[in-house]
Parts: sequence; C-alpha cells; structure tokens
Amino acid sequence: LVKRTKIGLTINYNSYEIDVTTTKCSGSGTDANVFCIIFGQNGDSNTLKLKKSEKHSNKFEPGNTDVFKFNSILDLGVLYKIRIWHDDSLLNPSWYLEKVVVKQALKIFSFPVNKWLSSTKYDKQIRDAGIHGNVFLILCCGKNRSQSLQINNVQNREKFFSRGSTNKFNLKAKNFAKIDSIYLGHEPLRNSTSRANSSWFCYDVKVINKLNGDTFSFLINKPLQPTTSVEQASYFKCTDVKDGTFNQKLVPTKYEVNVYTGDVFGAGTDANVSLTLCGSNGTTNKQKLAKSLLFTNKFEQGQRNLFSWEYLDLGKLYKAIVAMDHSGAGAAWFFNKIEVVNLCTKEKTTFPYSKWLDKSVNEKQTALELFARY
Repeated sequence: LVKRTKIGLTINYNSYEIDVTTTKCSGSGTDANVFCIIFGQNGDSNTLKLKKSEKHSNKFEPGNTDVFKFNSILDLGVLYKIRIWHDDSLLNPSWYLEKVVVKQALKIFSFPVNKWLSSTKYDKQIRDAGIHGNVFLILCCGKNRSQSLQINNVQNREKFFSRGSTNKFNLKAKNFAKIDSIYLGHEPLRNSTSRANSSWFCYDVKVINKLNGDTFSFLINKPLQPTTSVEQASYFKCTDVKDGTFNQKLVPTKYEVNVYTGDVFGAGTDANVSLTLCGSNGTTNKQKLAKSLLFTNKFEQGQRNLFSWEYLDLGKLYKAIVAMDHSGAGAAWFFNKIEVVNLCTKEKTTFPYSKWLDKSVNEKQTALELFARY
C-alpha cells in the first residue's frame, strides 16, 4: 500500500503477520492481555494489541501458535527487535513464551524467547515499571551540556511512562553535532505513597536530531530511583548511532531552487515551467515554478529566479526533470542550469544544461532529464 503525503513524497505501508508460540508445558498459557512493538530500520510499529487470533478463539494456550494480522503499518524496513509484554491481568497471567515470528510478504524474522513472562516466577519480568512523576533529560557532547529538559508526565490529560509504553516528545535544545552521553532521572511526587514514588524501569532512550535525522540510542535496561537533584541523575553513554539516511524520509526539509536563464538574445520564455526532483529517499510531484521570489516577470534573459520548496527529505539528489508547456508568444527558452540547496544540510546540487528548450529550436523538445553535478 502506497500513500502520498500533502508535501509530496510517497510513504509505503505494509501488512504484517505476527505468529506467537506458547511453550507446551503445564500452566504455560496466559489469560492476560498481550501487547508488542516491532522495531525496524525505519522506525517502530507503535503498540499493537494481540487481540484476535486467526487460529484459536482461546489464545495463548500451551503448545499453540496464534496468528495475528495487521494491515497498513508504516514500512519498517529490516526488523531487528520486538518488545512483547502482558498486563498481568485476570486469574492466570503467568506465561511461558517460546518464540515470536514476524512475516512481511516473503520476509520472515524469528525472535526466540523461551522464558516466563510473570510477576511471580523466575526473573519476574512483568512488573510495575511505570512512574507517576516527571522526567528530566540532559544531552551531552563532550564537555558541553544542554539545559535540563523537563518532560511532564501528564500533558493534555494524557499520561505517559506507563508499563510497556513507548512515548515520543518534541524537545528544544542546543544543536550538537553528536550526542555521546545523557543524564536521565525522574522526580518523586510530593505527598504521595511509596508505590507512586517507586523506581522506574526504563528500557532505552532514542534521541533524533530533526534537522538531519541522526539517531542516538542509549540502552538503559535498569530501574532508576527517583531524585530531586540533577546531580544525582543516572549517566549513560551512547550505545548506537545511526546516520539520518532512513529517518530523514519523514523529516520536512526546505529547499532553495535557483533557475538560471542564459544571457543570449531571446533566451527568456513566457511558457509555464515545471520541475521534478529525484533523490535517494524519494521523488517530488511535478511542481510548477509559479512564483519567483526575485522577479515578477520570471525566466527573462540573464535572470536567476529563486523558488522556495518544502518536502519530506529527498536524500541525495541525482536527477531533475524540467518541462515546459510551450504556451505564450515567446516560448523558446535557453536556460543554463538549476541549482538546488538543501537548507538543512547546506548541500548544493547543480543540474547544468546551457541549451535551448523548445520543440522548434535545435533540440526540438519541451521536457528533459538532467543529472546532478556535485
């Protein structure tokens, strides 16, 4: 399934099948509600409730494999991790999970588990890992630190940091080239019970630079005690860095498009001109170059016309498709080149031409493909 966004790029959606196998032994099944999150190179699926099995009306029984199907999930790319848990509800919540298999078209990703998910057995992995207080975060790049970034637990009546949840926040901080470590902590609640002020079991933190898509991952995987002091916050080093190649697909990016008309007699045109840009992350719509930011009467001899575009990040540009409709009295057009500047990365891509574009002059064409020169 392919959907086109309002700002021009296509986003792919896929159907996923999740096969969950319960170990065949006495008491291994569960009556609790089960949830999971699938993680891939392009992002995660958000929380999926494993509600209706395609194979069994009474799901998660010993020795059974239950099949769950989900449509229209954002294409996650290559899968590398799942998170699966239950809410420890009803009479028999303890569950011995054997494995989880995720299928997408002809691709199969297997995740062996072979352990109890239980609040009473063995490693007691099902626990009240959530918190009620606010969280604070400090980003570090060498000796440089951001201010303490406060995250309120309740925003617009929505509560965060509950067990098994993945929460996303937009935070403003100084733009570091890289983030090599963080300080993380949470505040205790005043006049509250000891349970409300218990430790917070945080699994991991991902920080995404929205300017370039770079992702910095921090594996926490431990309980954090509440603290009233930033100095007592827990310190974690970065465990993984991913270039913004995949993440930039969903980052709005502004482009400066410069169109140069040649300085030869009669070079200008009154025709309507359109442009399509092709990059490693996707292709724009056919966009009419309607309003120049520099000239009212555009595409005249010797002019540089400037246009401002905003699209989802196109990645590395490699091709431009220029077309004109041959309308107006003076349609023939001699243009030199097109320069495109990514205002986030400052990368400039040039598409040279320096010929006539017209169906009656020389090349006798009103559309052409130009390839990038860096």
